Amino acid sequence: MKLNVLAWIPLVVAVIFFGVAAYFTRADRRHVLNALIGGALAGGIGLLLDVGGYLASLWYYLGAHVSHGPWLVYVAVGFAQGVVALIAWGLAQRFNNVGLVIFVFFVASVLTSQDYFIANSPYRIQIISPGIAPAIYDLLLWLTVTTVSVWTLRALSGSAWRKIGEPSGEEEAAH
Repeated sequence: MKLNVLAWIPLVVAVIFFGVAAYFTRADRRHVLNALIGGALAGGIGLLLDVGGYLASLWYYLGAHVSHGPWLVYVAVGFAQGVVALIAWGLAQRFNNVGLVIFVFFVASVLTSQDYFIANSPYRIQIISPGIAPAIYDLLLWLTVTTVSVWTLRALSGSAWRKIGEPSGEEEAAH
């Protein structure tokens, strides 16, 4: 399969997952739009940080420009980070900031591992330099990208926590 065809797969999967996350978190239009804004911002920052990793000689890409991956990958990252933001918004309704920080770190760790898995797969689009520095930078990259998506949704939509005595969305709809 050509690289351009392979780049469509994560995009299609991310869009489907975004729709599923929006449905199951019961996000209204405002939260869905704000999650997409946060995801797009996170995808753009991810692109810039990828170029930074290339400039620091931590990795390079094959099949696209050597400094960054295929453009469709960053669009997919935007939708995927929108999913993460919606899930984090749902978690924030039930847990405190510590739970949110743990979730963001978990997501960043999984995505760092994913980068190494893809770099060692038969469809190598990224070559990662040996050593600990690329792993640390990649983890910081994903921590930044994930934090941007989660906090952009939160900043644009407001806190997920209700104030004491404030009716929930379900209670408001019933009246």
